[in-house]
Amino acid sequence: MAPSARRRPVRRVGSVAVVAVLLAGLVWWWPGPPRATGDRTGDAGLLARVGELDGFRRLAVAVVDLEGSPRVRHAGVGADERTPFEAGSVTKALTGLVVADAVGRGELDLDTPAGDLLDLGDGPAARVTVRQLVTHHAGLPPLDRATRLRALPLVPLGLDPYRGVSTAELVERAASTQTGPPEYAYSNLGAALAGQAAAAAAGTDYPTLVQDRLLAPLGLWDTHLQTDQALVPAGRSARGRRMQPWVFDGYAPAGATVSTTADLTTLATTLLEERAPGMAALEPLADAGREGRQIGVFWQLSTQDGRTITWHNGRTGGYGAFVGLDRERGRAVVVMADVATDRVDELGLRLARAD
Repeated sequence: MAPSARRRPVRRVGSVAVVAVLLAGLVWWWPGPPRATGDRTGDAGLLARVGELDGFRRLAVAVVDLEGSPRVRHAGVGADERTPFEAGSVTKALTGLVVADAVGRGELDLDTPAGDLLDLGDGPAARVTVRQLVTHHAGLPPLDRATRLRALPLVPLGLDPYRGVSTAELVERAASTQTGPPEYAYSNLGAALAGQAAAAAAGTDYPTLVQDRLLAPLGLWDTHLQTDQALVPAGRSARGRRMQPWVFDGYAPAGATVSTTADLTTLATTLLEERAPGMAALEPLADAGREGRQIGVFWQLSTQDGRTITWHNGRTGGYGAFVGLDRERGRAVVVMADVATDRVDELGLRLARAD
């Protein structure tokens, strides 16, 4: 009996160690919802309008009012107007502007088949038009099959699913992708093809196109495309999990932008004043899948109670962003956060619709 009695503590210690490891793993896997960190700074009235901060960590908010004094107000929690954030699919709004600008220059026609601009072979993707791509009516899936399969294990682990997909690989994969009905279906693959097609029509690459025709002319010096290396720290999922920054290449037109609220309010101001390149991108071209929603060249238009907000949101693994314009009233809202939460969109639309 004595030997058996001596072994029991060992088993107990071993069991405790296993439980401790499992608990530590559970904490890593599901660390709990994010909490706001850092000082509250900026406009006190805007901070009050932001309200509760549950689910946020660092947050930067800005409001533009062309008739206001001051015209632009900034507020932040653990961040300010110069703090860089991943803007995710707000990139599509920038892509929309350079596509519309290319149309205005006569380099591109919205009814040109994508296969006339990119080497898409004889597959279905070659026959979809630029108009269908920029309005999400090309019948393309959200991602090409290889990227989608790669994302399945990586995203839950907080890892980047886009790094290393070159433009050539994007086009090759798109060439073998089947298309569905020509109805509204949001597609990062379609957005990436549209941006790469515009660059091909202009005889350049997508980062150069955006830099030369949008960022530099508007003085958006703190806005960059995250195409070579991470430009921001890891963000968090809505459950608080640490998420790698997303570094793009071929998919850059769909989500590569890193920016600040200062730069995005500069962009919003030029759009409200109708002096930005590619202003036609903000005009509706098609319905966008639900009542009261239309889409221009990637820009979404939502009409409610007679008021139209022209907007785009963005979400990466660990960041969220929103840009919304009330063009009739000369007002705009920018929201950026280092948490991938739909609360960013809710806050942005609430501020955009506020009287």
